[in-house]
Amino acid sequence: MSFPRADDFTPLLEYDYTLPGSNDFIFNNHSDHFPPVTEDILSEKLPSPDDFDNISPFSSSTRKYFFSTKYEKFHVTPHHRAGYNKIYNFRRSKSFFFEIVDQISDTNQFDLKIHTNDYHMSTIPIRHISTSRLPNFKFQISKQLTHFFSTQRVIPRRLQSKFFVLIRKKLLERINFIRSRAQNDNTSNHMTKTFFNFSYKKYRYYFGIYIPCNHANTKGPFITQTHPCTTPVPFTMSKHRRACIMHHKKLALYCSPNDNISFKDCSYNNYKDLHAGHIYDRWISKRITNFHSQRLGISFNTKYHAYGINNVVRKGSSPIYGKIYYNFQYRNSASSKTEKRQQKRFESQKKRVFNSSNLTQNATREDKFLAARRKNFLFHPEQHICKKLNHLSYKKKFTIPLQSYYSFPLPFPGQDFSIVPDAIVMEQEIPSSSISTTTLEVLNNVPSHFIPIIPDYPIYAGGYLNQPTKSKIKKKNLQPLMFPFQLSIIFDDDTPENGKSCRNKI
Repeated sequence: MSFPRADDFTPLLEYDYTLPGSNDFIFNNHSDHFPPVTEDILSEKLPSPDDFDNISPFSSSTRKYFFSTKYEKFHVTPHHRAGYNKIYNFRRSKSFFFEIVDQISDTNQFDLKIHTNDYHMSTIPIRHISTSRLPNFKFQISKQLTHFFSTQRVIPRRLQSKFFVLIRKKLLERINFIRSRAQNDNTSNHMTKTFFNFSYKKYRYYFGIYIPCNHANTKGPFITQTHPCTTPVPFTMSKHRRACIMHHKKLALYCSPNDNISFKDCSYNNYKDLHAGHIYDRWISKRITNFHSQRLGISFNTKYHAYGINNVVRKGSSPIYGKIYYNFQYRNSASSKTEKRQQKRFESQKKRVFNSSNLTQNATREDKFLAARRKNFLFHPEQHICKKLNHLSYKKKFTIPLQSYYSFPLPFPGQDFSIVPDAIVMEQEIPSSSISTTTLEVLNNVPSHFIPIIPDYPIYAGGYLNQPTKSKIKKKNLQPLMFPFQLSIIFDDDTPENGKSCRNKI
């Protein structure tokens, strides 16, 4: 079988063709030359330009477009990498964000980038071919995942096909999540993550869709020229709000109308101010929140309490607010099978709390209450726990706080600590179920503004902050101070003597 050659073709006379002369050289010129078989095909009528529209896209005449996939390295300097900022950690985990092209570029060739913080990945691009000038998202992610699996050395080849389909499905779903959140026009501050977790044995990955930060960034400390930040963001918010770890403070926040914020200035600078404003509104409105755990079969109430000015001026206590847990109740399911599971989970958690404090089953009720208070754990209807919110505190101790020093509202700004009203100090409203009858009789002779800071556990000699250990109490058979005597020592003389408070004399 012989294939026709280009120099074997002898066109017909009806074409624009000049016969070879005697001095013209013809390759493979033989005297016994016959017209090839292709001559009959080429002699037919040429097709019109309109006939090319009917050509199949899979034919050899379909135009091909070339593009490449490669890695793009990113690095951040802040060291606070907890929560959604864990994608910037490169020691215990690696992040891979896939950049999606949704617009046709000016050139025929475009690059698909995988932004990663894994510096061991090769930056050599891999070339791909497509029959479409702008491939769809599924095709782009497939080629990028092919690049990832061909360069990584952790996941074996026998499992790559399984994980390939799983990761591609989750990435396509993540595109819809991000688009739905970013195109929303509401003023809520809800966030949607741009990534998801993936782990194989001891290796942890974060796969996500690449969205650049939309804030300006300076090139250097001595250069005023700015350029857009290209660091991938861990979340997106409504109205296309997003920010990387270096520009979180520049993110615009909104006040939700459901919170009924009464503070005059509603424009907060950062998350801390917004959080402090929400707690202030919940405290001033005396909002009570009910929590119900279907898993444990329990319920309890919470509310916020604002500490008085005396705590920061005289005692040097910096927390502004405290969270009160009370009204514990059992809410088991109607199903007996589910009820047994709820009781089993709750008893297991209660046992874990007591074992962490080295308590036995024969421990006293006061010791159990004290151990549960350390863990903020409710297990009895008469419990009452007030947890200090240390993340919201005053800047200076032993001074009257002024509102001008803070960018969020204070409960008692610029108020004289010597005339704090009792109604304000008693804002926490201790439930009557947590106070016994004998205690109420003693509290009648105690000033009302001292009642909120009276501890509900026994105090031994040695000072409020210098209590003996449990082993020493048990070994030496120490007896706690009597309640009236304890109050007289702590609260009778509240003025410092010789630079030391009378509390240190207990």
